[in-house]
Amino acid sequence: MDKDIDVRWIGWVVVLLPYEIGLLFMLFGVITFGQVLFFGTLFYALVFALVVFFKAPLATILGMLIGSNL
Repeated sequence: MDKDIDVRWIGWVVVLLPYEIGLLFMLFGVITFGQVLFFGTLFYALVFALVVFFKAPLATILGMLIGSNL
């Protein structure tokens, strides 16, 4: 009685969640479409930075120190 459940659409919903939330705000007139794109992309940049930091914290801190001294 196992059903083949296609869960690919759930993955897309999770991946696009920042944009979906932004479009909801845009629907109510709080932000513009440009802000939706900007903050959605900024969210993924923040997630990437957190992943890099927790994978190699020493290298990240050294990179920030060296980058700030340039």
